[in-house]
This record gives sequence, structure tokens and C-alpha cells, in this order.
Amino acid sequence: MHRSDSRIKFFSHEVNKNGSAARNTGIKESAGEYIALLDSDDEWLPYHLEKSHQKSLKCSNRDHIVYCKNIIKTDLHKDLVMPEKGIADNEKLSDYLFCNKGYMSTPSLFAPSFIFTENLFDESLIRHQDYEFLLRLESKNIQFLFSEHHGVIVHWENNDTEKKGGTWDYSLAFAKKNRHFYTSTGFSCFLLKNVIYPLLQKKSRRKALKVFMQNCNPFSIGIKEWMFFLDYLFFGRLTIIKFYSKKKNEDNQ
Repeated sequence: MHRSDSRIKFFSHEVNKNGSAARNTGIKESAGEYIALLDSDDEWLPYHLEKSHQKSLKCSNRDHIVYCKNIIKTDLHKDLVMPEKGIADNEKLSDYLFCNKGYMSTPSLFAPSFIFTENLFDESLIRHQDYEFLLRLESKNIQFLFSEHHGVIVHWENNDTEKKGGTWDYSLAFAKKNRHFYTSTGFSCFLLKNVIYPLLQKKSRRKALKVFMQNCNPFSIGIKEWMFFLDYLFFGRLTIIKFYSKKKNEDNQ
């Protein structure tokens, strides 16, 4: 589509606002039966809307939201495909997203319009607004439908979260404020990935250990999470986990 297409309506803010405000403006101005989101630096593949719509039509529960697989462009040579699988029946969202390699990108989301209009993004957040939105939907018993198609290209090249205000202490405050959305395991895994690992990568071992001891449940963490934690804590890099993965691959051959 081109901006000159009469079906496209363009709205802009007089003052530059964050991504949540832009999404909310689009949601409020929408007039269709469905809403799909797309950030300016990401891409929909040609059949994404059609496949998402087909998945939505097959669902008898009106309170649902569809997501799909994403092709992730990074600074690495090889593209990533995420997620590998959809959320399981009765699996809690925090466990899926933060412990079990789950992923729901904003540009992959597709739902009946009322799902978005009744659940706007939190414009006060400078980071994790997508997580807060999804976790809030789960608390309202919205069903998450996974479509197997590859529908979105997400660009992570030169993605520096700290330049956007995404510091470890911001993530810690966010998690504590929204603790009611998490399982014990999900909360611990979120802190490991967004608070503790970043601290360990910066050699702030004492702070990382303090956050871990005060906030994480060590009995809810899987063996791989423990390996990552011990690697960064004692070596500052991945060592144990590489040996474990190599040994596991050899045993499977």
C-alpha cells in the first residue's frame, strides 16, 4: 500500500510521543472489525493479515488475540525464527514468555477491534509496555491463538534498550509493580533475563547476587537458567552452558 491509497488514513502527533501513545491513537481512530499493529521499523509479510484472519474466524471464543511466528533480523549473520511453538493449554503467559522461549511481537498481534479499544497500551511505560499489555489481557481471560505462519519481519539490528531508558533498575521496578501477573517461576525468569544477566554482563556481581537473593525463588528455576546464572556470575561469559549443550548434542548423535 502507498500513502496515496484512499483506504489509508494518516494521523500524527503534534508533539513526539512514545510507541504506546502512537498505538493508542491508531486504535482509537480505527473503524474496522479487526485491528492489527505494525511498528514503523518492522514488516508484515504479504499473507500475514489473511492467515491471521483465517485463524481468528476458526475460534468460537470472541475474546481472543492471534499471534504468529516472526523472522528476527539481528546483527548476527543468521536470522532467528520466534517462537518455536505456541502457548500450551493451561500454560501461564509469564512462564511461556520468560521461561519457555515464548514470543509475541506487537506487529504479529491481530484481534477483533474491541480487544484493543477496551485494553489500551500504558503510555506511562518507556519499556515492557508490550509485556504489560499481554499480561493484562491474560488477567481478563483473553485467549491467545498461535498461527503457525511466518507473518512478520522484526528488526533488532542496533537495538540498544538502555538508550530507550530500559535499564536494569527500571525492569526491576516494573516487575515488582506487576508482580500479580507473574507465576513464581515467571517472575524469577523475567528478573534473570532483564535484570540479573545485564548486571552480570557489566561485572556488577554483588548487585546481581543481591537482586537474585532478595527476589528470585531458586527452586523454581530450571537447570539451564541456573547454568546461565552461574556462568555469568563466576566467569562473566557462557562456559558451563556451552559444555552442557555440546555434551547433550553428542549424546543425541
